[in-house]
Amino acid sequence: MAVYQVVSGPAEILLIIKSGRVRGHLHSVFRNTWNVLLEDDSLLTLATEELDNSSNTLRINGLFNQAPTIPIGTAVYNLDQQLIIGNQVKIQLTQAKEWHPAALYFPKQGEWMHVQENMDKVQSWLLEDAGKGFYLEGKTATGYERATAELLQIETKKLMMLLAAEEFNAASKQVHRVAGLGPGLTPSGDDFLAGLFFMLAGKSCLNAGYTSWMTHALFELKEKTNAISYAALFWATKGVSRERIHLFVQSLLTESDESKLKNQMKAVLKIGSSSGSDILAGILAGVKFIQILGGYQNDNFNQDSSKYVR
Repeated sequence: MAVYQVVSGPAEILLIIKSGRVRGHLHSVFRNTWNVLLEDDSLLTLATEELDNSSNTLRINGLFNQAPTIPIGTAVYNLDQQLIIGNQVKIQLTQAKEWHPAALYFPKQGEWMHVQENMDKVQSWLLEDAGKGFYLEGKTATGYERATAELLQIETKKLMMLLAAEEFNAASKQVHRVAGLGPGLTPSGDDFLAGLFFMLAGKSCLNAGYTSWMTHALFELKEKTNAISYAALFWATKGVSRERIHLFVQSLLTESDESKLKNQMKAVLKIGSSSGSDILAGILAGVKFIQILGGYQNDNFNQDSSKYVR
């Protein structure tokens, strides 16, 4: 049996594997990731250590250099602080570093001019560089791609308008018009929602109705989308995403170094084919939404800048 070592993973996931019960099966296999569907229908991702930390991901040393061929459906379980896959792979957690994603706090009201400047820069860069999903302007694209991009713009704008009006029942129905839009393993509409949910889960002053709406929308989306998309949406509602997304949003809200902000945007754009640009569209929509509704951090939060990073 081949033995590998976890480099890092979310503290919550590591604790479950070390001291809880894990049972599931191999759900899907890609070049740099394997997905395990657990018995509670949640998804655990095993990834090459070259990828960044993420909500439900264990980064593993060496597994993908010469990955063994393991059939989809192979049993996965934990035993003695190890993850076992069939009779071929044993993954040890003894040297794993815990990843603690930092909570997202928004600036105070008087600090939003700087945020708006950063948002304008990012929007401009995306229109120049992305050329995918929401950002096809000026790019060579098929008629289908352009029609999809236009539909994404229309349906997501309707969603944001309904949320701004606090028409939560109608917004829940509108989510179904956004989810599943676009091609790919995680469609553009799903990726937009992941970016939006991530921002709405941040520590802003929006009323509790938005949190309740996200929980309800997530429940309904379980039957609408696939396990991989659903996992991203589930964790986004808890304010957890990929590490590079946390770093980008931190810079968007606080950074004055333009080159750093642009580099972190480009790191997000490397996610999937169009997923990165579509997640960014959701993030920008979420930040603008919170700004318009006055969901600023207030003095009751009493947070200093060190809380943005861990």
